[in-house]
Amino acid sequence: PLSFYICNFFGALYFVRIARNWSSLIRQWTRVEVSMKSYGFPPNIKKRFKIMTGTVLLLALAEHLLFILNALNSTWTCQNPDAEIYFGFAFPQVFTIISYSHWKAILVEVVNILVTFCWNFIDLFIMLLSSALALRFQQVSNKIENTKIMYEQFWRKIREDYNRLYFLCAVLDKHIGPLVVVSFVSNLFFICIQLYNSLKPRYGIIPAVYFFYSFGFLLGRTLAVAMYAAWINDESREPLKVLQSIPSENYCVEIERIIQQIHTTPAGITGSKFFLITRSFLLKVAGTIVTFELMLLQFGPLIREDFNVSPPYPE
Repeated sequence: PLSFYICNFFGALYFVRIARNWSSLIRQWTRVEVSMKSYGFPPNIKKRFKIMTGTVLLLALAEHLLFILNALNSTWTCQNPDAEIYFGFAFPQVFTIISYSHWKAILVEVVNILVTFCWNFIDLFIMLLSSALALRFQQVSNKIENTKIMYEQFWRKIREDYNRLYFLCAVLDKHIGPLVVVSFVSNLFFICIQLYNSLKPRYGIIPAVYFFYSFGFLLGRTLAVAMYAAWINDESREPLKVLQSIPSENYCVEIERIIQQIHTTPAGITGSKFFLITRSFLLKVAGTIVTFELMLLQFGPLIREDFNVSPPYPE
């Protein structure tokens, strides 16, 4: 649908804005990295990023190939299949409005590939940045848990490190907040569309495989983005488990300041301050999707009447 291109157009615009401010973000991130040099580099982070990137892009490539195969499958059922019929099946939202020509078809195909890549890369980009920051918060938590001798100077250093990460998280959120909104709006919108399309009858193996794979990949990617973004909030609150169990004789002002900061100013990625991504937020989103699905099931018979068409070819 046209909304697919509109959402990713805004995503591309926000990427341009991020690119313009990228050097500023990296300078601030580098200062935090240098100040936390004693923690060491997060283990296996390079391998983690390679696996995440490779997995998302390969799954996205498989989905796009299935999209092409599904359109070809519809084309092959026609008596005289040609490029015009293929592009009519693949992009009905375009070629039902404008007339077909080869140069238009090539342009639409190129735009579709770029938009599809942008759609997947938005989620991957959020996942990678969230992972990098969450791992740094995790290092602070691990240092608190693994240190046996704790004195006030130690807690002051911990608070300063935590504070640097908190402000880095705020800076990161300022840069990618609009991108998070685009990601969640587009993903949830297409989940609802796919739930609606699930009531549509399908004839043949290829359309069924394409639908279920595409829907499953969309659900998995949306869940992964939410979980990785919520990971920052989870790790930022992890020190509370240790801080609240410290004996009173070892308690100091610095510990109290850390606890107060964690409680009053939660760290995490937001959607331009509209919502903070946490595990509880994910449950609310899931509840909304389930409610929509129940509505579809209730009105399913009426919706199926709209899809009451004869199969394009015998099974």
